Amino acid sequence: MIHNFLSYLPNFEKFDPKMLLTSLAIFVIGLMVASLLSAFVFKVIFRNFLSPHHAMLLRKMVFYFTTLIFSFFAIDKLGFDLKGVAGALGIGTLAFAWAANTAVTNVASGIFLLGEKPFEIGDYVRIEGPAGWDGQILSIDLLSVKMRTRDNTLVRMPNELLLKSEVRNLTRFPIRRVDIKFRVAFAEDLTQIKQILFESAQKNPLCLESPIPEFFFVEFGESGLLLQFSAWSKQSSFIALQTSLQTDIQEKFKQAGIQLPMSYFLFQPNAKQPTLTNSKA
Repeated sequence: MIHNFLSYLPNFEKFDPKMLLTSLAIFVIGLMVASLLSAFVFKVIFRNFLSPHHAMLLRKMVFYFTTLIFSFFAIDKLGFDLKGVAGALGIGTLAFAWAANTAVTNVASGIFLLGEKPFEIGDYVRIEGPAGWDGQILSIDLLSVKMRTRDNTLVRMPNELLLKSEVRNLTRFPIRRVDIKFRVAFAEDLTQIKQILFESAQKNPLCLESPIPEFFFVEFGESGLLLQFSAWSKQSSFIALQTSLQTDIQEKFKQAGIQLPMSYFLFQPNAKQPTLTNSKA
């Protein structure tokens, strides 16, 4: 097979430097044509009919396909017999090895993600499971998805891993709920606590009037009562409301003398396990 492969290579003894320059020129021109063609198709066709991430993906496909065609022309200009080389190496074996590669799995996963559209470019998502990342989607490619985290780092997620993970799109809808969970002592007045919570939400300009805020009694805990207060905000003001609302509630709790319980472990020398004891902060 090696002998057959070498027979399809060009005769380097008669190699003309002009052939190399011509081949390089064809490749450079190919890159320019691919760049211009992909940009033209993106602006004229894709941008008007497709979503941003579909348009970006198809733009890259046009670029790579055009570049590949010009690369074949450039290699052929050097004197390589492409058909003979492919036959000598066994194109069937190469195709099978390529199909078994992980890249194919990622491409297939990327196609599923494009069809399902759980997120788009610009969305802020949270990846649960082994990945454990959250950030803004920058690009959606055939092999991977790139995202920017809160601390401004770039994360590349293989499509196969994304397809197997739970993905939470935090910015798909125009509004978002702020959930505040906290514990209070068993002896505290829940009516007073509820009144403070709703007054804080009502006076906060970032809190939406509709949907209305909600108060939940979650459970009796070992160290106190677990409560939850939920209010709604626009996507753009979610973090601001989360911070300002909790700050205001904490200040009003201090003024009203409402204390949050604190748990600590009491270790006894002869006890098999430490004893959980409740205390007020």
